[in-house]
Amino acid sequence: MARTLPLVIAAFLTGLGAGYLLRPDRAPARSAVRTVPLAPLEPEARTGGGPLRSIPEGLAAAPVDPIPTGEGRITGSVTDPRGRPVSGALVVAVPHYDWSAAPEAKRRRGGAAPPSLDWDLKEAVRTRVAYYRWMHEAQRRARTDAEGRYRIERLAPGKHSLTAYVEGREIMAKPGSNASQAADGDRIDFVVYPLVEIPVDVRLPGGTRPRKASIRCLQRSESGSSGRSQMWTAEERWIELRPGGYELTALVVQGDRTLRSASQAIVVKAGESPPELVFALKERSSLLVRAVLPPGFAPQPVRIYAAGLYGDASRPPESLLTRGLHSGARRIKEMETRWSDLLPGAYLVGASFTDTKKIDVSRVVEVRSGTTTTP
Repeated sequence: MARTLPLVIAAFLTGLGAGYLLRPDRAPARSAVRTVPLAPLEPEARTGGGPLRSIPEGLAAAPVDPIPTGEGRITGSVTDPRGRPVSGALVVAVPHYDWSAAPEAKRRRGGAAPPSLDWDLKEAVRTRVAYYRWMHEAQRRARTDAEGRYRIERLAPGKHSLTAYVEGREIMAKPGSNASQAADGDRIDFVVYPLVEIPVDVRLPGGTRPRKASIRCLQRSESGSSGRSQMWTAEERWIELRPGGYELTALVVQGDRTLRSASQAIVVKAGESPPELVFALKERSSLLVRAVLPPGFAPQPVRIYAAGLYGDASRPPESLLTRGLHSGARRIKEMETRWSDLLPGAYLVGASFTDTKKIDVSRVVEVRSGTTTTP
């Protein structure tokens, strides 16, 4: 069994990500998986010291249950911003995965003592591999016709997430089309937008380029504003945006340091290549808070809060529950949260178990200009 775990881990790390499984050029495989514990993959006889079974063969040999199907149907269309039909667009529907049925979730609900790290790692890898295989096998696909219409059939009961693909284009669901919560009988329409390549360079304070950076893109319009981030790398120094006006900012996190550039405004026009944008990074004030459960505590949800005092040193810790910044809660023994671009000054930070309405631990920390403060 000791030889089988690296095999499964390698499979998970070498291609079973969601992006890989949902690539349009990937044809659905023949087998299907639900969230059930996978049997151990026993190595076959060895010849010359090497295993005969490959990673794909090993995964395919695991016992699986068939994917449930149904009579559900979702229809819709894919058009350009002017309403003209787009033919040949690929639309993929993936049913929502029931994580509550996973073996790990059932064990935690049962209140059993935390298992050993060895058992936990095996179960986590098996559950994750089963999830990605299930998601790949359960998806349904269709292409739009000459009038830009599509129809996906044989859908299982429940909610589905829909995604549309056209090479070299960005596709968004039309307002009113909830593509992430689609059900039988729904109509989900998409709009295809052209993308413009924007040359971008990012520089550290010393003049060198970071290995990668996050480019935050804020787009403002009459109906409001929306933001997204794109990954920039030193090897591929560009991002892609659809036409419109944006405010762009570069962000890099290196260990405990947060570096951020000034914002730059840009107007992207279809068919025009804008000049290169250069972002000069500077270290910003940030706060890094870690919460660690005491020895003997089982993993459970913890929430971390922070609020600027700004001279109000009398603020009670409980005010963090409603007035402070806060992080998400996760069932782990140790949690880390970072807030960037803070104003220098005193901050009240605290942590609490999410099933209470009070701060269990709190303290005041001083955030200094251009540094990362760690209480």
